Amino acid sequence: HITAGNVFLGAIDSILMGILTKNTNYIKLSSRNTIVPRLFLESILHHKKGHLFQEAIRLCVWKGGDKTVEQALIARCQGVILWGGEEAVKSIKESIPQGCKFIVHGPKVSVQVISKKYYESDCINYKNIAKDIYTWNQQACSNSQNVYLEHGIDIDQFISALEKGFIASPINALDLDEDESVEQLKESYRALYTEFETGSSFVDTSLFKIQFRKGDGPETTALNNSVYIYQFDDVNKLSQNLARYRFYLQTCGLGVKNYERHTFLKSLTHAGINRFTDLGSMLNSVSG
Repeated sequence: HITAGNVFLGAIDSILMGILTKNTNYIKLSSRNTIVPRLFLESILHHKKGHLFQEAIRLCVWKGGDKTVEQALIARCQGVILWGGEEAVKSIKESIPQGCKFIVHGPKVSVQVISKKYYESDCINYKNIAKDIYTWNQQACSNSQNVYLEHGIDIDQFISALEKGFIASPINALDLDEDESVEQLKESYRALYTEFETGSSFVDTSLFKIQFRKGDGPETTALNNSVYIYQFDDVNKLSQNLARYRFYLQTCGLGVKNYERHTFLKSLTHAGINRFTDLGSMLNSVSG
């Protein structure tokens, strides 16, 4: 089980899958996130029947991309579960021997969609929109990276209101490595060019970034609380555009009036989005 470095949930899901299928499980931990899977495993072992699983689970740490370790371990396994981005998928796929099952949980992107009627009803909570973006510093698949506004919504007003929503939110200071800092810098200069090209305002702070983008999207941002704003004319056209990225779509935070909900859900489901929530609930887990 090769777990992702951004959030810990993949490691927990993998451990549970391995236990339920009565396999011997090697869990590769990300060097950025070892504590939560270890605590989860300890919680299992503390159970009165935890000893039954002690021989079934091995937590491992090695530098990602180390072919010597990966190939030797994969050669001993009947299956590999991967949680990660496209580069990780390509790298590991090369090492999979014939007869070994390869299960991929690849990169995913999530969006928010807001209708004009919902916007005009003044029932938007901008702190909720921000919450879907900044929780876990936007490292989860279910974080919003793109906000789609129906044509007729004032872009500059929306960006200004969302900025206030961010400011009023409990956002932690970002601890960026060199690569993340470079991506943030690139994001800032792209936003400057977009402002020059379109005249639309953008927000660029050390804690979050908001910018309007021309075109249809969706597009991945530099993460760490960066969000792109797009416009759409019709939900069916939006669905057709998103459907091109079906493999990558996960969650949609939906801001629509009750009488619009069925139309939006029916259309966006055809795009391949398989999870819908209210705005502010994209990172929430709801039983059933």
